Amino acid sequence: MLANLEVKWLYDVIALEESRSFTLAAKARNISQSSFSRRIQSLEASLGFSIFDRSANPLQLTNRGKIFVGYARNMLDDMDFQISRIKGLNNTTQKIRIDAAPSLSVLLLPEIIAGYT
Repeated sequence: MLANLEVKWLYDVIALEESRSFTLAAKARNISQSSFSRRIQSLEASLGFSIFDRSANPLQLTNRGKIFVGYARNMLDDMDFQISRIKGLNNTTQKIRIDAAPSLSVLLLPEIIAGYT
């Protein structure tokens, strides 16, 4: 089930939940309304349940849809956080202060420090 889940579908379902309109959500996602509808249908088929009650006006989330939208928001927030964290790994520098006896600082420290640079 999750192997077929596409990240863009998560953004789509959140856009639809916020706008409660297929037309407005499709416009916000910069795709045609028919393509947007197919993507929501593909997501629902992949999950095995309806996210939206299309008979309601305005569009409403089903009970499962309410839970899923919460998870979708959490997944996207976590993904953004983890990507930012990974990108930041190369930009971090740390300072270490080492106090050592003069004999150690001349003989051993250069070899130890070389392993970290």
